[in-house]
Amino acid sequence: MLKKYLYFSIILLASLYNFGCKETTKEVKYQLDDIPCTSLAAEDLNFKAGNNPMLYKVINDSLVLVSNWTGTPFYLELYNLRDNSLVTQFFKRGNGPNESLSCYVSFKSNTSQLHTFDIIKRQGAIYSIDSILKYGNRYHPPKFNVPTFIGNDIATLDTSTILIFNKYHVTDKQYSNNVFPIFSYNIEADKTDFEFMSENIKFFTHNVTDGFIAVHPIDDIIWLIYQDENRIEVYNKNLELIKALIGPKEFKPEYEIREGYGTEVSYKVSTRTYWHCFYNTNHIYILYFGECSGLEKQPVNLLKFAWDGTPIQRFELDRNLYTVYVDPEEKYVYGTEDIEGDLPKLIRYKIEP
Repeated sequence: MLKKYLYFSIILLASLYNFGCKETTKEVKYQLDDIPCTSLAAEDLNFKAGNNPMLYKVINDSLVLVSNWTGTPFYLELYNLRDNSLVTQFFKRGNGPNESLSCYVSFKSNTSQLHTFDIIKRQGAIYSIDSILKYGNRYHPPKFNVPTFIGNDIATLDTSTILIFNKYHVTDKQYSNNVFPIFSYNIEADKTDFEFMSENIKFFTHNVTDGFIAVHPIDDIIWLIYQDENRIEVYNKNLELIKALIGPKEFKPEYEIREGYGTEVSYKVSTRTYWHCFYNTNHIYILYFGECSGLEKQPVNLLKFAWDGTPIQRFELDRNLYTVYVDPEEKYVYGTEDIEGDLPKLIRYKIEP
């Protein structure tokens, strides 16, 4: 019990420190029309594979990671991008020790790792792509516990520290739970009880707060990208806020209180602004949907930034891109086209003339 409240005290103090700093932190506004724009037309790739596929993620130019809806028998499959041949299957569905009941997967940079977590079993893992290719479904990396307030994303700060988007965080001060937006913990430590966080919150916020985390492979930079607001926050690796990017349009979501499981904060109108990112040591690419309800609005913009927050270019896409991968030479963009009522497509854009 003492350990639990010690954890909460540390997080609360860090949160209060962060909120105090926000008033003096530099906010930089930028506009969509001020960013040099190029319109792109998609190329359909002849890739049709997977067991009831949900989305595709290209990995290191040669592989396609397929996430399947049902997970029967496996949630994840790797295919050869060139010939559609199955390389291996892993992340098996089931309730056994090496099985999972749900699957979230994150791959956002040209690295040799991908992150997975099962939100039902509350277990995360970091997969080595080389080990997957070598051992297939016989490869079972060590698992670690994840909290109930984890969002849709997970990132590695260092070999033992994991970063997640804290879904109990709300930017609106009226509904503040006084918690830090990024939660970090050591996966090697014995930290199995995360409920100290939910025991002390005032508002349930699971439907209004989420986003994506990007960690620079070398430099002291972390990006926190809000998926339902026109806001990106730039931190150093001590989780000190450096800069907030506001834009590319004037927009702030409206909240309301709904009586459900406790006092629940919800959006009056469901929105989606930033969605998915991909990065290398030089640039970070982010899909921008605009203030839309759901994922149907077109055109989708792919924004290219320098890591210091400078917008460099935007690409106006002719398809509803849902995932993004950029090759190491930054000549091509690959991604999943979300098609309502049909299976997704793997498509490609050429971004260099």
